[in-house]
Amino acid sequence: MSRLARDEVDGFVQAFELPATGKTVALAVTTSSGATAAFVNRGVYRFLSDNDCFVALGASSVVTDMKLVGGVPEYFYLKIDDTVAGITASGTAALAITLC
Repeated sequence: MSRLARDEVDGFVQAFELPATGKTVALAVTTSSGATAAFVNRGVYRFLSDNDCFVALGASSVVTDMKLVGGVPEYFYLKIDDTVAGITASGTAALAITLC
């Protein structure tokens, strides 16, 4: 589960705690749709790709799914057992999905 950070007087702030080591799932994205294994934690995840790619919830993705622009992080809520699929229109992309 995602945890909000706290300030010096123990109040919540609109930021997430820095993720612990091992909380990132890597997906090598190509012109053939690929998917992650099922996630074991629910929470907010940061998606960051080095090149443009398209992502969808589930086992497969097509180039008309939601576009992730390379170098621009996006945040999504994932549930336990969700899988994420990605595809590129051309070339490859390295997609990092990190539990916040």
